[in-house]
Amino acid sequence: MTRKRCTLAVSAIAAAVAVAVPAGAAEAKTYCVHKLTTTCAAGSVDVGDSVQYALNLAAADTEADTVKIGPGTYTGPSNGWDAVNDNPLTVSGAGMQKTILDGSGQTVSNPALRARSATLERFKLIAPEMGMYQKGITTRLGIVRDVTVADPGKMGQGIVSQGSSLLRVAVDVTGEEGIGVLALPEFVSTSVTASTLTADAAGVAVNKGSAFVTRTRMNGGGATTYGGPLTVSNSVIKLGESDNDGVSATCAEGVAMTSLTADHLTVLGGSATDGAAAQCYASGKAKVTVKNSILATGRSLVRTENAGQTDILAYSNLLNQGNTGAVDGGPGHAGKISLGTNLLGSPTFLPGTVLLPSGSFLIDKATPSPTDVDVNNKPRHVDLDGDGVAEGDIGATERQVK
Repeated sequence: MTRKRCTLAVSAIAAAVAVAVPAGAAEAKTYCVHKLTTTCAAGSVDVGDSVQYALNLAAADTEADTVKIGPGTYTGPSNGWDAVNDNPLTVSGAGMQKTILDGSGQTVSNPALRARSATLERFKLIAPEMGMYQKGITTRLGIVRDVTVADPGKMGQGIVSQGSSLLRVAVDVTGEEGIGVLALPEFVSTSVTASTLTADAAGVAVNKGSAFVTRTRMNGGGATTYGGPLTVSNSVIKLGESDNDGVSATCAEGVAMTSLTADHLTVLGGSATDGAAAQCYASGKAKVTVKNSILATGRSLVRTENAGQTDILAYSNLLNQGNTGAVDGGPGHAGKISLGTNLLGSPTFLPGTVLLPSGSFLIDKATPSPTDVDVNNKPRHVDLDGDGVAEGDIGATERQVK
């Protein structure tokens, strides 16, 4: 009798649990988006070829779902794809050359793809040319990796990030005054790692937010901050022939200090370009610290201002024949360029690269730095001068062999 009663009690509890938690309610789902020529993996939910339909289904769920997009070109809705939802989401393509999200047909100036708390990976996004300040991807507190963004619009912005992590992204903003990555205010800093950013105005721009950039190559424009702080390390910046800066800090309205720290850069440019610059057009201060860097530009260090205070601290760099420039926008404004021990001259590289040749006067001349790898992810501190001390080389690359 006792055993029978226990069995009945256990059965009643199991039935109650089954009613309270429906089967499968807490399971994360994979939504499969595909063309007719491909099929879905077993266990995934086949949603046909609509990316937005899959995103809508994931948004209605409460679990960390995945939207897998197969090879092919997918045309976006007129107002852009919307991946903004309250639960974590992964949107994964088949590869940057295989999965193409074509947002060029948008009729309004929304971002081509909006995301929040999402991981975006393995696809190429084409943003529309229409309008000024057109955005490719806007992402908040997410991850973007192995993604290409092509944004040809005038003053276009490839990726607008609020506290997201960008890894191995390629951005090509061919329009006038374009920005590769724009970091906006957020309580978590934007990070850009191992990426290639081609843009007319700036590879990376910080607008009263903060960012950390490392092992990244910028073409056309460099890295700039209007509110900071911004840190750039182990990166190569090839400036266009316009009056761009390799790295720069500008006073921002309402910001007490705009700061930029640069370490182990190689900055190359024409006669109208500047290696490092600080400027003020508002009250406040702007400070740039640059070390262990090659500044092979028209002018190495430039300070300009109309108000406030600007400072540049430079040491252990290669300056372009010692060419430092300081232009003050008016009398009575404090500011200075502080030169530590720097080298003068022009760099020599192995043909077609920014690698230092054997015997370069820049080898083992860097000051101590917390960085462990160079722009090519090679060991940073290699002893090549035979003094028994593993010191870094000046510039973005570290020579590995004698």
